[in-house]
Amino acid sequence: MGKAFKFAVLGGLAGAGYAGYQAFQQDETIEAVAKRAAVVGGEAAAAGLAVGFVLDRRHRRKARLAAALAASKRSKFAGAALAAKPVMEKALEYASHAADTAKPKLEHAAAVATPVVVQAAKSAAKSTKEAATHAADVAKPKLQQAADAAKPRIEHAYDVARPKVIDLRDKVAEKAASMAASDAIEGPRKVVLSIA
Repeated sequence: MGKAFKFAVLGGLAGAGYAGYQAFQQDETIEAVAKRAAVVGGEAAAAGLAVGFVLDRRHRRKARLAAALAASKRSKFAGAALAAKPVMEKALEYASHAADTAKPKLEHAAAVATPVVVQAAKSAAKSTKEAATHAADVAKPKLQQAADAAKPRIEHAYDVARPKVIDLRDKVAEKAASMAASDAIEGPRKVVLSIA
């Protein structure tokens, strides 16, 4: 805005000065000279503002292009990005237009597909429930067979472990009795540690 302001002031002063000089040369009154100078000065200031604004914009654009050119010289990627910018903007515009065109068709397709998808989900839920029931029915006799096959082994493990558990119980009882007699019991932990 620096040039716009400068050109407005210079244009206003030049216009007012020129109009005042012309009016003074025509032997007009001071009020008429001042009025004419103010009107022409305002018009010239507006014209100067417009010219300064245009020059400011051109200067900024040239500076922006010069900075982009300098950046492109420093980096190949920046140069490629700068070169691709107009193409990318156009592609974005085309993509936006395509999305706007496709939106009603996609909404219609979704509306048509919704009942079919709901029906498929209900059918899948029913099929899944039937498959789970069938799997349970098939697995039940096999699980019973496995339990029957494991029963003798479990009974054998019980028969083998029972005497050892009874023996250990008797040892703990004897040790606890002997320690109680000697008043050296400090708790169940002490009994267990002395047996081990």
